Amino acid sequence: MKTEDAKEIIACLPKGRTVYPYHQDRYAVQLLEFVVDDQVSISKLRGSAFGKLLSRPAVKNVLASCGSGNLSRGDLAKAWPLDVEVYRLSLTRWGPECEKDWDRWGYQTSRPGQNLVLQLNFSNAHNQAYGKIVKSKDNSPFAFYGHPVMQRDWHTLAWARLDIDLDDGSALIEEIQSDWVRHSRAAAEYARKVLKGANGGEPKKDIVFDGQTMDAKAVCAYYEDVVAPHAKLWDEAMLSAALWFLVSELGLGQIYLHDHETGCKLKNVTFSQPPRSLYTKLPQRFCFQKTKQGPDFLFEKPDRRLRKLMKSDDLAFWHLVI
Repeated sequence: MKTEDAKEIIACLPKGRTVYPYHQDRYAVQLLEFVVDDQVSISKLRGSAFGKLLSRPAVKNVLASCGSGNLSRGDLAKAWPLDVEVYRLSLTRWGPECEKDWDRWGYQTSRPGQNLVLQLNFSNAHNQAYGKIVKSKDNSPFAFYGHPVMQRDWHTLAWARLDIDLDDGSALIEEIQSDWVRHSRAAAEYARKVLKGANGGEPKKDIVFDGQTMDAKAVCAYYEDVVAPHAKLWDEAMLSAALWFLVSELGLGQIYLHDHETGCKLKNVTFSQPPRSLYTKLPQRFCFQKTKQGPDFLFEKPDRRLRKLMKSDDLAFWHLVI
């Protein structure tokens, strides 16, 4: 999208802290909230594209109390367990300020221009635990600052890069990603080896990871006790937050997500490709449907890579209609 369009969206949104609470299967409840008006027949919903959501535990608990055979938004509002993770959302831009510099960024967006970036940030409860193992605020060993993460005191668990066209009410989710989970897990694995005496050497109590010296036992405990619960949820929490932002905040009803192969080819990802499950199993869980037709704005001025894909059988996207 154009830089001025991205700036305009950011400027129009409320400033300050946006809290996004999440629990397992919250995505299923949220999707149903999107498509249920006052109420809808459960049998009719079961036969729709969103029928699979009714089997999720959080939704099944709600259905058990629906004696009328109908499901309402009021019923769905009851689906809040006691165990809830609370995240902070923030919004920024990523990509070249000028479209002519697009190639210098390695074609990381599907068309020339910028992406909006929705960031899913940890709460203060996490940050306090993290501050006990990493004292420096200048650089985090679990974040790569060439990626679109928060640059202030917050710490970014994951982000979603978004390309948006407000005129036709559509959006393309370019990627969802988490450096924090991957890097903190790697640090914990390294710490366990060091504590045992890696490669037959003497056990050590400290590790050096990405330039930071940290207590090895503390790193293991941090990952297992603090990060691991987020590691189980981050992908569905990030996609759920992205859909909430696109639908509830921007009013968009046509949401696209890259298929794994198409996304890698369009974004010039040749090495370190993202986990396949993020662009196969995850969209299926969220009721996206596979299609060869992507968002119209992508085809207005197709570049060489897209034209090549259009002539083959490799072009594929995931599509969700709200």
